[in-house]
Amino acid sequence: MRRITANVASEPFLNRKVPLAVAGSLAGLALLATALNLTIFLVRGGQYRAHRATLRGQQEKLQTLNRRLSDQKKLLEGPEVERYASEAGFIRWVLDGKRFSWTVFLDEVEKVKPYGVMVTDLSPRLDPEGRVLVSLRGVANPRDEVLKFENNLFASHCFRGAELTSENKDSTNAAWTRFDLTFEYLPPGGAP
Repeated sequence: MRRITANVASEPFLNRKVPLAVAGSLAGLALLATALNLTIFLVRGGQYRAHRATLRGQQEKLQTLNRRLSDQKKLLEGPEVERYASEAGFIRWVLDGKRFSWTVFLDEVEKVKPYGVMVTDLSPRLDPEGRVLVSLRGVANPRDEVLKFENNLFASHCFRGAELTSENKDSTNAAWTRFDLTFEYLPPGGAP
């Protein structure tokens, strides 16, 4: 048998089924991957937004804590700490040495206090040199009682360096005079 080698077709034959099937499969896979990617984005995106909100809240909390820390640091480095340390030293001296007796101290103050003076605040503290410095606030009627109180402090062997730091008329009762005194207390057991 002899084969015909001449092309008798009016148009050339192209097999389009295979390339179209491959292109359709690839397009379907691309659409499926896009849909899957979109679904994952929506699900994971919600978690991402929740994590971002949590992170934002934690960053704000961290900034607040850092501000509070810097405020506390300023407080610890401020002048008040020296006063607290001085008071702590005084308390340590009181507890360790047991030479400061409140009853003896108050008895000595009572001995020099005139009848017309009323003590409203009494604050002993230990200074860096180890002296017991006392701040006293009170009211007196008449005003001469304040001067008598100051003279009694000068005359006493238990007190030294009395100084009247402020004096003014009471705003609620003009007969009373408000005053502040500072002096050094010399405890019987000696200074620390």
